[in-house]
Amino acid sequence: MTKLRTWRCLSVVMVLMLTLGVCAMVVPTSPVMAAAAAATWDIQTVDDVPAMATSLALDSNGYPHISYTTAVLNSGAHNSLHYARWTGTAWAKEMVDDVPAMATSLALDSNNRPHISYTTGGLNSLHYARWTGTAWAKETVDGGGVSDCSLALDSNNRPHISYASWGSGLLYARWTGTAWAKETVDEGDVLFNSLALDSNNRPHISYSTGGLTLTSLHYARWTGTAWAKETVDEGDVFFNSLALDSNNRPHISYYDASNGDLKYAKFISPDITVAPTSIDFGSVQVGSSSTQTVTVTNDGTANLNVGTISLGGANADQFAIHNDNCSGQALAPGASATVQVVFSPTSAGAKTATLSIPSNDPDENPVNVALNGTGIQQTQQVSTATGTGTGTFTTGSGSVTGLTAVAEATLPAAGKPAGVTFPHGFFSFNITNITPGSCGTVTITWPSAVAVGTTYWKYHASEGGWIQIPMGSDDGDNVTTITLCDGGLGDDDGVANGTIVDPGGPGVVIVGTVAAPAMPDGASTGGPAPARVTEPDLRPKYLSVNPKQVYANQPVNILTNVVNRGNMAGSYMVNLLINGQVEQRKTVSVSAGGTQPVRFTVTKAQPGTYTVAVGGDRARFTVIGAGLERSVGSANGPAVGLATFLLVLVAGLLLLVVRKRFQAG
Repeated sequence: MTKLRTWRCLSVVMVLMLTLGVCAMVVPTSPVMAAAAAATWDIQTVDDVPAMATSLALDSNGYPHISYTTAVLNSGAHNSLHYARWTGTAWAKEMVDDVPAMATSLALDSNNRPHISYTTGGLNSLHYARWTGTAWAKETVDGGGVSDCSLALDSNNRPHISYASWGSGLLYARWTGTAWAKETVDEGDVLFNSLALDSNNRPHISYSTGGLTLTSLHYARWTGTAWAKETVDEGDVFFNSLALDSNNRPHISYYDASNGDLKYAKFISPDITVAPTSIDFGSVQVGSSSTQTVTVTNDGTANLNVGTISLGGANADQFAIHNDNCSGQALAPGASATVQVVFSPTSAGAKTATLSIPSNDPDENPVNVALNGTGIQQTQQVSTATGTGTGTFTTGSGSVTGLTAVAEATLPAAGKPAGVTFPHGFFSFNITNITPGSCGTVTITWPSAVAVGTTYWKYHASEGGWIQIPMGSDDGDNVTTITLCDGGLGDDDGVANGTIVDPGGPGVVIVGTVAAPAMPDGASTGGPAPARVTEPDLRPKYLSVNPKQVYANQPVNILTNVVNRGNMAGSYMVNLLINGQVEQRKTVSVSAGGTQPVRFTVTKAQPGTYTVAVGGDRARFTVIGAGLERSVGSANGPAVGLATFLLVLVAGLLLLVVRKRFQAG
């Protein structure tokens, strides 16, 4: 009984120790938690010298860096330029330039290295210093009459400096990478100024004019082509400081000496935002339309007055404005309105236009939205050259263009299939606006039914003259299909450029005796023809894909048979298409009445489902991922689970034995 009690006590102690251990890990003791100090200012002495002008910047660690000028005590004479930085434990200080420095401005680049602009005493000159990593590189930017300066670095770490030049006005200098580019922003006497760069690296400057007899506060900004300037306050303005908010709008603090007040000014204006700024309508069938919505928002601080929205550009007549809730509206700050643009192509081809949105936004007027779309004409009709009626050509993708009937007499007789007639004549057409290198199906509706076994011929000089194009649908009605491939057999330009050019012309073979040339399973235009006496009749039959599910980069075997149902031997080009793109090609010769197997092997790295097409047959296979990772996981998973179970079982048995012994004792 004593041992049982001992066991129970020991169990309780172990549970308590475990609980305390977990608590100790979850809630660590902290001196900050133990004694929370009241908030206060930490004031330190950086340098025990009579400092005059100072400029502060914080690095990416939050450590302060200070540039400052010193003076001779009790004399007012300026001494030198200094720089101090916090290392994390102490202030590191050094002299930058032993000259009578007066004004200074500091900025840190993306590497936390200091850049300093400064003026020398007695309205002398403007200087610039930067830390190279080993030493201070110093140079004179402008000489004579400089009283104040302000420095900023752009996104390329290049310095920009605004400065007041006595008698010359407000000047601005920027480093181009090879030299200082300097220009006058405003003429007259300027004493104090402050510079900031917006998100586009464009300068904004606040400045006071009037020299020693100050008169007013001004603001200037670079629009991209010129300086836009305005008066902010007519009072006797002394020192001023400028900052830009996240929308690049200026905020200025300044001292109004005439009233003895510290003042703050912010720029109130509308700010237009348009979304989207470009619209691609994609492919739209001629005679149909597609609609997109444009939203106009006022992100500014004053009303946005929207003018009359209009369309312009090369194909403005192909677009229209509908449901215009923007034109003539005054949008309050934060408000939005919409306008719809409709694309209604009247012809095939690429169309472009511009939606222009005018407003009273001071720096974005107007806002232009680029409009793009492609008109496609998937169906065209033409009267046959033989007068049998109307032929209709329809493509599953892109546009049928330039469809014309071609008289048989206009085509060369040399090499033409002997004993063959073409009751509907020939045709010429192009397929445009398709993905380069892709294949598609063209459906042809004839004026009357064509018999089973119809073949499709065309004349193509660059491919040896008369060639036969295989057909898909061949069931005895008046509708047949063919497969065309951009850049493949039958494409006159031979280039995978998104356009299939067929200047020859397809024809319908009705009866006759013919020695047929090589026949591919896709890549041109052509026409159907029923029953023939002696000729090869080549087409793929049967499609096998094995395995149907593989890991990434594992081989997939694809097998088909080319069957010759004709009475003559012939050659056949087999096109293997995967997801509509030609993957491989093979040409085989098949004897009369014979069958020739054709095997392809492909691998795919990207997981997904792939569609395989050979002739009119379709199949699929799936890539599910990396084989090695899957096999390792599936092999080790049961073993790890079994080992875990055994360990738990053994631990339970040991615990039971120990407890029994305590109870037995």
